[in-house]
Amino acid sequence: MASMPMPLSSFVGRSAEIERICSLLSSTRLLTLTGAGGVGKTRLALALVHVLAPEYHGGAVFVDLAPLSDPALVLPAVAAAFGIQDTATRPIFDALIDALRDRHVLVIADNVEQVIDAGADLAHLVAHCPELTLLATSREPLRVTGETEYPIAPLQVPDVGRDLDPERLRENPAVSLFVQRASAVRPGF
Repeated sequence: MASMPMPLSSFVGRSAEIERICSLLSSTRLLTLTGAGGVGKTRLALALVHVLAPEYHGGAVFVDLAPLSDPALVLPAVAAAFGIQDTATRPIFDALIDALRDRHVLVIADNVEQVIDAGADLAHLVAHCPELTLLATSREPLRVTGETEYPIAPLQVPDVGRDLDPERLRENPAVSLFVQRASAVRPGF
């Protein structure tokens, strides 16, 4: 199976979101994290994998859809993440169902907005594989039956009119993230 990308920087904040999303995933098998570009959907999904991985005995795969522009390439990308070969004699959808029908797996489909029309294919796959959970990231919902949307907002910034104490400011996740990223570019920041 495909390995998860390893972020080069630390994960900051979002503990409340992780708890809520884990709770949601106990009752839904198709969850889409939505939000503006750069808000942290992918990082949050990767952080969730570390929390959820022990629950998925069949493993977890990360499918980066950002390079794709053709929705017809989504299912072959999912198949490739599981090491399933595309053959001319068998439709890829059938091969995926046979391979995943009884496997308790988590699929992270990242950047689905690039190929939003593939949402129906992904939902169809989830419907045919009762042990499969799909966690999608997208700038917009897939708008398919069975989808639960979870909007991701930017990290909340402190109220600078009230929270000017430097120690309290450092505790704010947005400030902490800024300081970490600035320190990475300029040591001693």
